[in-house]
Amino acid sequence: MESKRVWALAAIALGCALLFDALGFVDVSFSRLLAVYWPILLVVWGVQKAARVARIIRQGRTVPAKAKVGPLTVIVLGALVLARNLGWLGEGTVSLWKLAAAFLLIYFGVGLLEGRPKDREVISSLLGELHYGQNPFALSDTCYTMAVGDLHLDLTQAIVPNREVVLELNLGAGSIEILVPRDLAVAVHAHTSAGELTIFDVQASGISRDIVWTSPDYDTATRRVKMFVEVKVGDVVIRHA
Repeated sequence: MESKRVWALAAIALGCALLFDALGFVDVSFSRLLAVYWPILLVVWGVQKAARVARIIRQGRTVPAKAKVGPLTVIVLGALVLARNLGWLGEGTVSLWKLAAAFLLIYFGVGLLEGRPKDREVISSLLGELHYGQNPFALSDTCYTMAVGDLHLDLTQAIVPNREVVLELNLGAGSIEILVPRDLAVAVHAHTSAGELTIFDVQASGISRDIVWTSPDYDTATRRVKMFVEVKVGDVVIRHA
């Protein structure tokens, strides 16, 4: 919601400035301003992403190194491009494309260096339609990741240990569906950058939406599952079987 408010206020401010210019109250070349100051958008976007990563860390989730480095690279890139546009780095001495390529290589290099977490199982796929839990299975701390497609997780046949199990489901684009037995205590943190969330009886749709849902007996339950579910573009549905 804070992210949406920031961009809304920015749009209102720009609209008012354009209105004043059209009415002759001010005389400003907005094309020139946009050409020079557009990197500020990169900085704002990077700060918002960094704030989100900080919130995820406070929740106790494991954050990949590239997720920490990504917002920082965007912020630094935006600041350097702005400085270049203002002539602080010397006119024409710094290539925008070389800067972008350098930070992109750093970002992907950090991701390649990082190994899989050793304290949990990782199940990953590039694209397609994947179903987990069609047969009885022992549930353990697991991270499910997928780039594009549909991810279905059925917990009705899961053998849940007498402790808190942590599940992370991350999807680039597509849909996530999770079936939960009614006698299982769950805590859900769900996020979509653009799409729709349906977490039992709670719904939200739009840009940058979050839902936090917790079973009434979660804190006292012996068997319980904490789920962090995120999809960049798409839908998340968590329902009782």
